[in-house]
Amino acid sequence: MHIGNDNMSPQWIRGLKTKAFFNKYSNFVAMFALPLNAFIFWLFYRKARYNYTEHLVACMYMIGFILLCYAAVISPTIKLLGVPSYYGTMTLSIFQVVYSAAFYYRFIDRKTGAGKIKSIVVSLASTVCWFALSGFAVRTYILNGFWGLMK
Repeated sequence: MHIGNDNMSPQWIRGLKTKAFFNKYSNFVAMFALPLNAFIFWLFYRKARYNYTEHLVACMYMIGFILLCYAAVISPTIKLLGVPSYYGTMTLSIFQVVYSAAFYYRFIDRKTGAGKIKSIVVSLASTVCWFALSGFAVRTYILNGFWGLMK
């Protein structure tokens, strides 16, 4: 696969490759986030009656539904309206936080005001941690190709 011309910097080429990768394999990237999301939810809800594996399965259902909504509703709406693709990412992120909070609020079954706030905070923390980790990895790849390991 040849991207660009010889006048482009290696960082620019790696940025184009990254964009193409995320466009093609976005579901794979979302599934790659599952262990981290499950760990964060398990960490915050250790006193609940669920172990890490059960949180992992719950996150699989949760992310599966989020991706289904993105593929069936959000993405077609963004394309139909002709708005830039980063609105889709932003909409997906907001939907993920809201749905994850509602999902975990019901999953943990703590029907209190503090339970609602905790589910929102944990959902937000999970999303922010994933964005930070993936952003660091993408930035490292674009700037130096993982120290020469990848071009």
